[in-house]
Amino acid sequence: MVKEESERKQMALEHRRKAIEAQVEALRAQFKSEEEEFERAALSAKLHSDLLAVERAAMAKSRRSTKSNGKKA
Repeated sequence: MVKEESERKQMALEHRRKAIEAQVEALRAQFKSEEEEFERAALSAKLHSDLLAVERAAMAKSRRSTKSNGKKA
């Protein structure tokens, strides 16, 4: 009877270990997905910022090359 109880507890622990490992794997997958989404959003924000900088530089150059009467130099 002691042996049966020991085997039952061992099986229960093994089942619990597998369940916890599955939870950990699910959390890792969820974290990876969130991390990838963050990286996409960060890249998108950087590209947008870079584009704005290029547009501002072009606008500044355009303004410098125009005389006060509106005609190009």
